Amino acid sequence: MKKGIYINLIIRNLIIMFFLFWVLSNNDGLVKFMIIPFIICLLISIMKSICIIFDKDKYASIFNKMYVFVFLFFAFSFIVLWSYVVIKQNNYVMILFTIPFWIMGIYFIRKCFLKKIYIIKVIQNLM
Repeated sequence: MKKGIYINLIIRNLIIMFFLFWVLSNNDGLVKFMIIPFIICLLISIMKSICIIFDKDKYASIFNKMYVFVFLFFAFSFIVLWSYVVIKQNNYVMILFTIPFWIMGIYFIRKCFLKKIYIIKVIQNLM
């Protein structure tokens, strides 16, 4: 049953990817730049599903970390670009709207990458 869910996920991701490639081929400039992160995340998700189907959980966890890293990289790139444009336009009130996104991004990094390292260090200090 578990493999059927992941096969369904692969098929769905491939359909979405073909649609994104179609959009990518019919547009230019900024649209292409905006679609590339989604295609990369879809590829990583497909690879993760394939690893789970073939019981390669170690590789699936690596693809999971890659997915989170790529997503956070593009999210922070967008936030940095947004903040830069707002500061360049001297619109300092608008910079206040980026603060919640900075907080969410830092929270996700802490939750996905740093929290486990901190727990391991605490456990090692107790022993």
